[in-house]
Parts: sequence; structure tokens; C-alpha cells
Amino acid sequence: MYTLITDVLTVTALFISWLLYVIKMSVCYDVNIFVVCVYSLHFY
Repeated sequence: MYTLITDVLTVTALFISWLLYVIKMSVCYDVNIFVVCVYSLHFY
């Protein structure tokens, strides 16, 4: 049971990080502020 909960948390964490990455990429693409994108990506 414990491993199942850990797996769910891991998958959820991966999904959230992927979602944030996609949102950041689409925002960078739409707004086209290249310097800000590179600057923000540098710290993540």
C-alpha cells in the first residue's frame, strides 16, 4: 500500500512539473520574450 501511494505521488509530481514546463514553453512561444525565457529556464 505504501509503495502505491509513493508511486502516485511520484507520477503526480512528474505530471505537475511537465505541466509547468509546457505552460512556460507556450507562454515563451506566444509572448516571444526570448531573454526572459532563457533567464527563467536558467534557474530551473
